[in-house]
Amino acid sequence: MRINKYLAHCGVASRRKAEALILDGRITVNGRIIRDLAVTISEGDKVRLDESLVTIPQNFEYYILHKPKGYICTSKDELGRKNVTDLIKTNHRVYSVGRLDKETTGLLILTDDGDLANKMLHPRFKLERKYYAYTKEQLHAKDLDKIKKGIFIGPRERVKADIKHVGFDKGKYKWRVILREGKNREIRRIFLKYNQKVYNLHRYAFGGFTLKGIDRSKSKRISKKEIMTRLKIS
Repeated sequence: MRINKYLAHCGVASRRKAEALILDGRITVNGRIIRDLAVTISEGDKVRLDESLVTIPQNFEYYILHKPKGYICTSKDELGRKNVTDLIKTNHRVYSVGRLDKETTGLLILTDDGDLANKMLHPRFKLERKYYAYTKEQLHAKDLDKIKKGIFIGPRERVKADIKHVGFDKGKYKWRVILREGKNREIRRIFLKYNQKVYNLHRYAFGGFTLKGIDRSKSKRISKKEIMTRLKIS
């Protein structure tokens, strides 16, 4: 099994993020630092992330978390900031499927099943991510049309979003935003393109999952079968 796939199966990270760990020199195999992405792992090999031995779990775990503000989604943080994994009571090395930035709240899926996490993030499945965003100013209808068709928010970085005004709450415009591919701080960058700041951002649905019955900072354990069925992943 290739090293990045092995690390994903161990729940260390998705295959893409595992490749970054390898190139950073944080992975050793039988005591030797590995930076070659083509290395394969055989039965009996000892694989470590930093100094910690990593092995493929016998049973994977899956959770839906209602993320509060102030928590980050990185697997390692040298600044000692609060991590979403701190909110999950488990002995497994779970991590979030995709990310919400520190100030964004809402639905996260966490697991130690790197292979399934990689599938959930793959653009070909076009899983819907649904958010509420709040701004102090209005977006024009012509701008909403442009965003729906696709705009550039960076060099060769084109994004699309379905944005609809759905209300006015506590002095701010409330927008429903639907994405089918997640990029870094995508919604905030879309609004910033039109000189608007997003004051609150909340993801209320991902694929077929919602936060119904899950209080803020709380989680709910789900099954792989439920994920495969609701998200229609094969």
